[in-house]
Amino acid sequence: LNFLPYFLFSMPVILTARLPFFWDTLQLASRHAHFFYETGFSSLFLPDNMDSGHIPAFGMFLALMWMIFGKTMLVSHLSMLPFVLGAVYFSGRVVRVLINDRHPWFWTILLLGDAAIVTQFTLVSPDVWLLFFFSMAICGFFENRRLLLTIAVAGLTLTSMRGMMITAALFMSGWITSIISQRKEHFFAVSWDYIKKSFPVYLVPFLLAAGYLGMHYLRKGWIGYHEDMPWAVHFQRVDFRGFLRNGLVLAWRLVDNGRLFTWILGILMIIRIFKFKIKINSDLKKILILLSVVLVILSYSALSYRNLSGHRYLIPVFYLVTLTVIGLLQVLKQEKCKLLIAAFLLAGLVSGHFWVYPDRISKGWDAMLAYLPYQLLRTEMIRYIDRENIPFQEVGTDFPNNIPLKFIELSEDTRSLGSIEQGISNFRYIFYSNVFNGFSDDELDNLFGKWKVVKQLDRGQIKVILFKNPDSSVP
Repeated sequence: LNFLPYFLFSMPVILTARLPFFWDTLQLASRHAHFFYETGFSSLFLPDNMDSGHIPAFGMFLALMWMIFGKTMLVSHLSMLPFVLGAVYFSGRVVRVLINDRHPWFWTILLLGDAAIVTQFTLVSPDVWLLFFFSMAICGFFENRRLLLTIAVAGLTLTSMRGMMITAALFMSGWITSIISQRKEHFFAVSWDYIKKSFPVYLVPFLLAAGYLGMHYLRKGWIGYHEDMPWAVHFQRVDFRGFLRNGLVLAWRLVDNGRLFTWILGILMIIRIFKFKIKINSDLKKILILLSVVLVILSYSALSYRNLSGHRYLIPVFYLVTLTVIGLLQVLKQEKCKLLIAAFLLAGLVSGHFWVYPDRISKGWDAMLAYLPYQLLRTEMIRYIDRENIPFQEVGTDFPNNIPLKFIELSEDTRSLGSIEQGISNFRYIFYSNVFNGFSDDELDNLFGKWKVVKQLDRGQIKVILFKNPDSSVP
């Protein structure tokens, strides 16, 4: 049974290994990899129209896989498999450190059973890298394996700016843990001792981050983002009202897709611990510290900017919340009761794949497997458009469907559907799906109230519709 987690979590990778790129992976995986693949790694820096400010190591890795094994979707997806299995391995080690239980395989499945995590396993995603290195880092953190932690935080730094933030959170969590565990000692002495011991571990990621970001600034004049980025609107600072709104959205993300059950169970367990004055072990205290610091650091961008609160951004928080609840459950002495509660919790997390809201509410489609039928329906609709000889430029659509087919499917087809940013009234046809979050309420009222449905495809909770403009004067 110890091999069951490896089998279960490899299935999302293998069963979806021929599906096209989806959502943010079109930018962070496909377009980045195409640049390095087509230019032969001629530059370390991406063009501004695809530069997200991260160290583009993930795109380089994918381009290298294409060069060695061929530029196919199968190669792209299977290149994720070692990192998925690695995340399972290190998660299993983390579970064994935290609990002394005869069923570590079950707790590993529960830890990785979050809808956002499983869904990322179906994508060619840098968040698979991030989870792999994050689970490795936690393992090194709790097992006090400094070399393992060094490799992990270096990997996090290479993955993304978020990886750099998590590296900072790990450093701060270790410092806070040292202060609390040695509170009788002098504050500054303990802090200085921690810095000296941590210096070799965090030197490599610091040099990687400082070196790349410094060179990037000297070459381009910006770090993180700039005003001319295609997605610059997401980086706009919000006012106090926007800050409060973002707080509500963040709270929603934390309980969305089945996580509500995790939070409820965690709160009930904490109440029980306080009521009966149950002592928790030092490892669980470390997890609570790490969870608090990671949540605070990742919440900064989610609260301060217009649209940086996607579900996948919070995967480290989801992971730590589940790990915390697993630790809290160990205070229960009845083994059967503990496993039964955990089984219900796992069922709640699995239900998160089907938490689809009405069309007018934006959803994290890269955080639940409910998106999968879209891939087949999209292909079928594209074939219908081709059979009817409808020119692509006459069809408007939304992200992630308004990208050249070359990047979506790894084909030689460079055609691209139009973008609704030009205004839906400027197109003869609109390719709509409830997977798209960019249509405004007014545009949806217009489409469903006045436009003609030419073709509609439905499967599961997904629908794809081709609308025709009632205004015959549109060229």
